[in-house]
Amino acid sequence: MPESLEVSLDELSLAWRRLTFDRPDRCFVVHPYLLNWLGQDSSTWLNGIRQHLANGYEPKTCRVCFVPKGGSLLRPGAVLHPEDEVVYNLLVGRLMPKIHFALAEFQGNPDLGYQL
Repeated sequence: MPESLEVSLDELSLAWRRLTFDRPDRCFVVHPYLLNWLGQDSSTWLNGIRQHLANGYEPKTCRVCFVPKGGSLLRPGAVLHPEDEVVYNLLVGRLMPKIHFALAEFQGNPDLGYQL
């Protein structure tokens, strides 16, 4: 059974803003009107997510897409449901201070491709 998680609307709003920041340049698949639809009444939508989290959240099944990359290869990508993406951003946001602390000594190292 999924566990419950108490979150504030402010936390979910920040997670929503992070989702919108990542679009369209950092996603494999983007519906042209998705952010407009969800943004029409984002507070009601985010409140629904908050209730799902409080009652025990279970993510939906993601879809896999294949995106062309160099050398005629394909990169597999996961297409998350927007609600799952907000929850993911919420959880990573909560963990970020600990992640940053654990990786701080490696920041600025030119051998690491992904800097925080």
